[in-house]
Amino acid sequence: MRLCSKNTGVNGCTVNASPARDALVERSARKVKRRWDGFVDFALEGNVLQIAFGLILASIFTDLIKSFVGDILMSPISVLLPINKNFQENFAVLRGGDSYDPEKGYNTPAQALEDGAVVMTYGYVSSGSDSKS
Repeated sequence: MRLCSKNTGVNGCTVNASPARDALVERSARKVKRRWDGFVDFALEGNVLQIAFGLILASIFTDLIKSFVGDILMSPISVLLPINKNFQENFAVLRGGDSYDPEKGYNTPAQALEDGAVVMTYGYVSSGSDSKS
């Protein structure tokens, strides 16, 4: 004999339905709905959109400043001041290699590394997509 009621399971029949279980499921469903509605209200507030817009503008501004400093500002500075014009090849020899001459040094970081020297490069910053050989 099958018992069928309002609280139906498989094939329209009850599956060990009890008032306590029904109340628990109903309370849980209300909590989930209330939290979901709260999240939707928060996500659609103006503050979240303002933060997203601010992050986009900050990213654009950062790239603009990097380009300005690297391409426009540093060129005249390197002409006016007696400094190395190639800022990407600045390095310091921490420990010389086998054929290291302290008076001549190394011309490039690659040359120093080939000689087995320990160097600290401070002018070149890789962005992941750049490859330096």
